[in-house]
Amino acid sequence: MLVNERISPGTVLEIYMKEEKGDRVGMAKKRVEVIRQYPHHILVKTENGIRMCITHAELRQYEIVTKRF
Repeated sequence: MLVNERISPGTVLEIYMKEEKGDRVGMAKKRVEVIRQYPHHILVKTENGIRMCITHAELRQYEIVTKRF
């Protein structure tokens, strides 16, 4: 999914991620920093330094991105 909004590097976002505690799996809110935006996803870094990609469709679900092509 393509979006019109630009997310600048250094922006801090709060997203929900799966977190395992023993035999239970729950959702935890995590703070991530945007490294770079690509046409269909953004590259982010967690507080621990782990890099991962989040698609624009996921950002739309989190209501971070509202506009789309």
